[in-house]
This record gives sequence, C-alpha cells and structure tokens, in this order.
Amino acid sequence: MAKKPQAHGDRAHARLSPSAAYRWFACAGSPVLESAFENKSSKFADHGTAAHTLGEYCIANDCDAADFAGGHVNIKTGKVHKAAGEGNGIFEVDDEMVEGVQLYVDTVRSFIAPGDDVEIECKLDLTHIEGMEFGTGDFLRYRGSEKHLVICDLKYGKGVPVEVKRNEQLLTYADGTAKRFHNRGLDKITMVIVQPRCPPPKEDSDVVWLNPEGTARSWTIDVLDLAEFRFDLTEAAAKTREAECWAGAADFHARFTVAGDHCKFCRAATTCPTLKRFALAEAELEFGDTPPSVSELEAETIATVLAKAGTLKDWIKRVEERAHALALEGSPPPHWKLVHSTSHRKFRDEVSAEFLHDVTGITVEELLTEPKLRSPAQVEKLLGAKRKKEIEGLVYKPKGKIILAPEDDPRPAVKPDAESEFA
Repeated sequence: MAKKPQAHGDRAHARLSPSAAYRWFACAGSPVLESAFENKSSKFADHGTAAHTLGEYCIANDCDAADFAGGHVNIKTGKVHKAAGEGNGIFEVDDEMVEGVQLYVDTVRSFIAPGDDVEIECKLDLTHIEGMEFGTGDFLRYRGSEKHLVICDLKYGKGVPVEVKRNEQLLTYADGTAKRFHNRGLDKITMVIVQPRCPPPKEDSDVVWLNPEGTARSWTIDVLDLAEFRFDLTEAAAKTREAECWAGAADFHARFTVAGDHCKFCRAATTCPTLKRFALAEAELEFGDTPPSVSELEAETIATVLAKAGTLKDWIKRVEERAHALALEGSPPPHWKLVHSTSHRKFRDEVSAEFLHDVTGITVEELLTEPKLRSPAQVEKLLGAKRKKEIEGLVYKPKGKIILAPEDDPRPAVKPDAESEFA
C-alpha cells in the first residue's frame, strides 16, 4: 500500500526546511543565523520521532498502536518492538502514545480507498523554488478520480497548538506534491493536522474538526489558492537568499531579523540581538543602554536574572491559582473560562479482572499488572486487533480536569456549579 519509510535518524535536513517555514517566512535572517549552530535534537523532539516511527509502522504494516502497548520504539534504528526496552534512543509505547498515534493512524486510514496513490514519510522535491531543496511529508494521498490531494502531518508536541489553516509547512508540502501529479490533474488539496496531546488553537469556521476534541482537523483549498501561496513561498525564499548576502553587515539584524513567537525553537535564539532587545523590553529588565548577549553574561548577572525569574514565576503561579479559584467560584477573569483538560480511557468502576476474564477468556494473571488492572490499550493488545471491539462497552473516557483557558479556546465552557467534581 505504501512505500517503506526511511528511519528518522538517517534523514538529511534541508537548509530551508518546510518544518521551519513559519520561522523563515517571518524572519528571513534565521536560516543564516541558525547555520552557525549544530542541529541538535531534544528529548521532546526524540519523543515525537518515536511517535512518528510507530505511526509509520502501523500504517505501512496495517496494524494498530495497541499491538505495541508496553513495548518500545528505537529511534536510532527506526524499529518498533512489542517487548519493553531501555537505553538511549528507546521510548516506551505507553497509553498516551497508543492513543495519540492511533488517532493519527485512524485519521490517515479514513482518507484511503482502493486505487489511491499513497505514500508515507515521502521526500518531496522543492527545487523549483530557488534556494529550496526538499521536504519530508508524513503522509500523502492522491485520488485521480477526484483530482484530490490529501496531506497529513502528525504533531506530537503538547506545548504549542499548531494551526492547520495557512500552515506554511503543509502548504509547502502541497506545492512540492502538486508537481508529482500535475500531468494527472489537481483540483483541490486537503491539509490535515493531528495533534493528539494539545488542545486545538482557535481557527476559522472553514477548518473542519475530524474528531470531537478538534485534535485532528483539516483545511481544504483549490489550485488557485496554492498558486498564490507559491508566489509567497518564492518571495520568502528569495528574502532568505538576500539575507545570506548581507550576513555580517552592521545592519543585518535591522534588515532581516524579526522577533516573535516564531523564535521559540530557533537555534540562534540565545545570541540574536533582535530577540534580546525584544525579550528585555517585554520583561523590562535593565542592563544599561547596551545589554550584552546571553552568551556574554557573567555568572553574577545570570544569578540576578535567575533570581528575578524565580520571583516572577512564583508570582505568575499565584496569579494562576487565584484566577482558577475565582473561576471555580463562578467569576472567571475577563476573557477566560473553565474547560476540561485531555483525559485517557479507563475501564468502568464495576469492571474487575474476573469480569474481564469472563468476557475475554484472558487469564486473571495476564489482566493484572500488580496490583492494578491493565489499561484498555494493554488489554486490547492481549486480545488482538480483531477482538478489541469486545471490550468497547466496558471502557469510557472520563472528563479531564477542569482548567482555566482563554475565552477563544474552542473547547466548550464548563459551569462549575453544575459539575459534581466540585461537590
């Protein structure tokens, strides 16, 4: 059905990476600044790589994430194992990964029909845009009878919600993929973001929620919209090439760098004077007329900043606690509301190991992980994919904790006086 993907660790990185397009669209100088730093991974990125690897395997081999519950993913080899493991590059397939990856796998499968062209972890040629090389898409599907292209991307991070509408990364993938099928015709492109561990951002009404929580969502455009984006992409890439020519110039940062939310994962963030000025202005920290770069700070100065940061964090935490208390009393701060956080499936209270044994035939010993009953995902693994529906009626997904969120958060508001949790 799909081409065998290459291990994540063996994949090259393009200078103008589509995954960082949101940054170099906003800050043309960022690619040349980042080139001075090694492209190191982080434990969070590696965790995401493990989830991607499991998703790729399940799609390519027509199996489910629950088949590997309690097992592990080795991101160095790109292999998935049903047995537990430990060591560098080893990530456990826990319940959260099972549920998150399965949402991605189910979303992808919902778009596939016999006769479709399907590819996972596909390398896309972007050389028609001067200065660009390639990108690697998580999943693409082309249906010739409808001249319809679907591009799906798994985002496993939980800290920053990713918008699907006008997403520069997916639009760049769409532009690269359109080249493949231009001779067969292309009328519309659907882009999909699956971000199972993060509440969805606020997006326009033309974004379609593919599941009730909005952690899988899509946005569809036509080829004219894609042509307009190609013009913007060409301009943005040209601006980065111009920035390369000005590297080292006295006014480089004034001409080509812009600070903002896109700086969060920039490798040059610690030495960028534009971001430094922005951060100091935001925090109102006083170091004089010419504040030093972070790499030049002396130990005593670092200690002072850390002390102030600790005080600020403590104060913010108390503000958050006070805001939450006010909201529970029915008086949330303006523009904020209470919502349910993400939760995971559990067996109903009346379900015991003995009861499950009667339903499934699995021994009580196998159903228990001392002293608790195994999770639904782990029991599904014991049953196998063909029998997992046998326990559907025994499983429920509890409401998440009640937390404070901005009023434009797409999750429905919770009225505390109507919730038994506050009894």
